[in-house]
Amino acid sequence: MRVLKNLLFVVAFVGLLVGGWFFAARNATPVEIDYLAGRVEAVDLWVALLVCFCAGAAIVAVFAGYQWMKMRFVIRRYRKVSASLEAELHQMRNLPLSDEGSGPSDVMNAPGSAGSAASRGRGVG
Repeated sequence: MRVLKNLLFVVAFVGLLVGGWFFAARNATPVEIDYLAGRVEAVDLWVALLVCFCAGAAIVAVFAGYQWMKMRFVIRRYRKVSASLEAELHQMRNLPLSDEGSGPSDVMNAPGSAGSAASRGRGVG
């Protein structure tokens, strides 16, 4: 399997070289390039096309790299939030289900609490 993979790689590499050679041979016409900052004369067409292709790929790589880094930071932030929520959930699972003497009715009727009769102005007795 490894030999087949290496053979396929070599065939693809040689195919790209031969295709590039044919492309360069068919597009060897010299052209002039006028752009905002100046002018270049007598450049082979295949060289101009290759430079334009590489420049476009570089621009796309910059924008894709920016988006990729932005996505990585968002993923990192979500992982931190998820870890803190998982830790909180683990702490909540470790809490006891009920404490004797600390139910809602006991808290409301405790002396000095807002729900007790003494704190509402009604005396006991």
